[in-house]
Amino acid sequence: NFTGTDVMTGNSFTLNSTLGKYTIIDFWGIGCRDCEYVASQLLVLLADPKYAGKLTAVGAAIPYQDFPTDRGIKTEATRLKMNYPQLNDSSGKILSKLTHINGSFFYPLEVLVDPYGAIVYSGNGVSTGSEITAYLQSHIK
Repeated sequence: NFTGTDVMTGNSFTLNSTLGKYTIIDFWGIGCRDCEYVASQLLVLLADPKYAGKLTAVGAAIPYQDFPTDRGIKTEATRLKMNYPQLNDSSGKILSKLTHINGSFFYPLEVLVDPYGAIVYSGNGVSTGSEITAYLQSHIK
């Protein structure tokens, strides 16, 4: 579990609040083209009626070219139409909870948590959107 403030709304976010749904944790960096590509794939998934009420996402902006500011995250997430909560993880607190998954990684990093809170997928790079899609297609009827 982790908590943070959604920079889009100012509301508190807790990962435990997503129990009962599959949750994509989208680690991304401002200015990262691969992150933009994966975000567009996630938006398609989140808009799919097949997953309505069964899938949610949270973004966690991490240092890429610079340390992200709340204002920068909000601007970039708005530009990319990332309509899910966005957390500022410039300190690495959220990512450090997941370092046992991938010792080293590159952007974007996607983590899929099942409805019971177990991590069922983690991956890096542009293929993660299609890999999460394949996982969900085989597990959500």
